[in-house]
Amino acid sequence: MSYELRSRYTCAYCHKTYNARYVPFVVIKMHDKEEIWCIRCFLAYALHETIKDMLTSGEEEDFKSAIRVLEGINDIVEENPLVQAIRDTIDRWVQKYPQPLYRDELEAHWKWRRLSLDRVLQYLRDEEIFVESRFVKSNRIHISPGRILRILLKRYSSSKSLFKDVVKAITGLAVIKYLSDPQSLKLRMIYATLQAIGVCAKNKKEVYYEIKGYTCKLCNATFKTREEIRTHILRDHGYEIAWNNIDECLHKYISEIKGKPLGILCKYFLFIEKANVYGVRSITKYLRYLLTRGAILPRAGNEAIMDKNGEKYVIVDLAWIRVRERMRTLEKQLIRTR
Repeated sequence: MSYELRSRYTCAYCHKTYNARYVPFVVIKMHDKEEIWCIRCFLAYALHETIKDMLTSGEEEDFKSAIRVLEGINDIVEENPLVQAIRDTIDRWVQKYPQPLYRDELEAHWKWRRLSLDRVLQYLRDEEIFVESRFVKSNRIHISPGRILRILLKRYSSSKSLFKDVVKAITGLAVIKYLSDPQSLKLRMIYATLQAIGVCAKNKKEVYYEIKGYTCKLCNATFKTREEIRTHILRDHGYEIAWNNIDECLHKYISEIKGKPLGILCKYFLFIEKANVYGVRSITKYLRYLLTRGAILPRAGNEAIMDKNGEKYVIVDLAWIRVRERMRTLEKQLIRTR
């Protein structure tokens, strides 16, 4: 089947008609037939399937990477009312686990006026996180673990894992389900982030390492902090160095002691560029989520932005790169090349 380029088209997933100038589309093979999908629905679908596979079928490193990315996604969208309602529902289940949580208990404490409990539970049922059922000889409906949650509980059964990882996993999955819902308002910050990191992952990657200390190239003395070695060079080697450009001079005589890789350097402007493309309303707020709240930054390490050859770079956690590369693999399998 061939498709003519045209100015407007209808997405086969969300059934909305878009101007191709503002919302790109892809032709994909879905269930043995070709369909036109808008890029937003396609990205949401690829993210959802990738994360779900990494959580339920992947190795330990896959699970950890998926959890880290889900944490970041939760940070980015935490002000969304539906996301807050999903998180609140899961938290109430966790607080009672292993005792049953009854639906009427949720109804009694429901505080989301513009959102129905049915809508939130529908997301959680569709994602196989919860199921609703009745005990024998009882009319009360209780909320029980669905298939995905049972897999995670079996794999990570300790109470520490439950609160630290499993809750993050199911909350994040429900949020991504919301992202991929044809009826939902699309969360533009997520799309901008995925596409910026996607460009970075395709390019030659420059790794950012954990810095364990610094070595003076003049005498091989080692120091824990940059300030300590800077003071040392100025005090003990001031007579040996040129003073025309003190920062450049200090850089010449300082060697970093590198530890494990923590992230990848991604160009700062990419995030602003993609935020504009995907209609993020407040670039300042978006960058605050990414950097101040650390949605995409490595947990270890002290730096968020680096200046290199006059250009700014964001340090992106390796987990985001792994997930984005797994997404790209799925995208290549689905997209029909013209």
